[in-house]
Amino acid sequence: MSLSAEKARPNEDSGFLLGLEAGADFIISDLIPVKNEFSGPESYRLTAQELLAAENEASGKSLLVLGFFHSHPGGQEAPSRTDHLEALPFYIYAVTVFLGDNLWQTGFYCLDESTGLLSACQVTELS
Repeated sequence: MSLSAEKARPNEDSGFLLGLEAGADFIISDLIPVKNEFSGPESYRLTAQELLAAENEASGKSLLVLGFFHSHPGGQEAPSRTDHLEALPFYIYAVTVFLGDNLWQTGFYCLDESTGLLSACQVTELS
C-alpha cells in the first residue's frame, strides 16, 4: 500500500482490499488501486460502480472485497473524523500514513458497532 500511496502523494490514495476471511482473521492478498475522484490531500471517494467492478474482479480470483484503503499524506496517524462517520460494518479500513523521508505506516481498523468508531483490528497482509 505504501507504493500506491507514494505514487498518489500529495493526494490521498484509495482502493479496495481483496483477500479471505479465516474465522475471525482477515488475510489480505491483493489490492485494487482506484483513482481518487476527489483528487485532494484530505478526502477520497469510491463509487458503487468501482465497488461492483472490485467485487467482480475478486470473485474471478476466488477472493472477497474485505475493505478499503486510503492514505493520509499529511501524516495524520489515526482515522479522521470523516473516516469514522463514513465507516460501514463488516469492512476493514486500511489507513497508510506518511511519516516523512519516504516512510509510510499502515494501520488496519474495523467499525466497533457499539461505539460507532473505527478501532484497530488484526489483519494478515500477504506480499
